[in-house]
Amino acid sequence: MSRTLEFSDNSILSALYGAHNGHLRHLEEALGVEIASKGNALQVSGAKKAVQHCEDILRKLEGQLLDGKEVAREHFDTELRFLNKKKPSSKITIKTKKKDIKPRSPNQAEYLKLIQAKEMVFGLGPAG
Repeated sequence: MSRTLEFSDNSILSALYGAHNGHLRHLEEALGVEIASKGNALQVSGAKKAVQHCEDILRKLEGQLLDGKEVAREHFDTELRFLNKKKPSSKITIKTKKKDIKPRSPNQAEYLKLIQAKEMVFGLGPAG
């Protein structure tokens, strides 16, 4: 299957694609797709489900960039970890003075849900 993705704002593409298209290569390796870039368009080829996952990740991170947020490789890794897991609600956030804390894995999402729902929550085990 092949799909063409077009992006409306050229100013965010360097951040979305990564240095020397590093983010795109990372997606290619992780999802088993082929990505060809030309201007503001990407041609994504591969298995139907993998192409859909690739589009979902790119569109979500495009939205973050359009909202003025940064996107780095770890954001791609986070999205890849959530592919086969139930995605957390985007409302799961702990606000602090400096920044918002959002889950980066399914287990972190569950932990943040518990923190919001219970008076006291203990986390046991290695922190990393």
